[in-house]
Amino acid sequence: MKIAVGGPPGAGKTTVSFLLSEWLNMPVCSLDNYRQKLYPKWGYSEEMAESIFQREGALALHQYESEYELRALEHTLTLEYSLIIDLSGGVLLQNCAANKRRLENALTAIDLLIFLLPAQSRPHKALSILQDRITIRDKGNGFVQQWLRFGGTDFLRKMVNVTLDSCKQFAAVCIDTEEPLEETILETLRMYFR
Repeated sequence: MKIAVGGPPGAGKTTVSFLLSEWLNMPVCSLDNYRQKLYPKWGYSEEMAESIFQREGALALHQYESEYELRALEHTLTLEYSLIIDLSGGVLLQNCAANKRRLENALTAIDLLIFLLPAQSRPHKALSILQDRITIRDKGNGFVQQWLRFGGTDFLRKMVNVTLDSCKQFAAVCIDTEEPLEETILETLRMYFR
């Protein structure tokens, strides 16, 4: 069984993935963990990523990375054991038609797809919550503030819209994480597993 948890950065993917892992006794695979190990084998370059970010901003950076995130998802789906997949924040951000079809094929191959987004009925509120959460997660090192100023807010806005669209198109479970209470999230998931 493959369970995937998706949504924009700050939606709670990692938290929910580990809650599910504990509850279902299944390992978690975070696509972000492939960045150092597998992405370079597929042609990814940290130098190119940094250059894109400096020239064009966060949205362009995540568009560059999204192809590698898709490859990581496809790779993960070939693994022969049950696991929970913590989708990276930008895997849904595919630009070309061929990659959109590959993403659709990958997402439909997942046994249970869960999308997370705070304030699902209020996209402006969702954006504000996500910005606050990733700023808190930054712990003062300054990168997130630079990222937000240099296109990160545009990326988050696009991810809110893409996540809402994906919820409609693919998701078996969509969870509003505006109030990230673990028990509320688990209760929503328990209803699905009954």
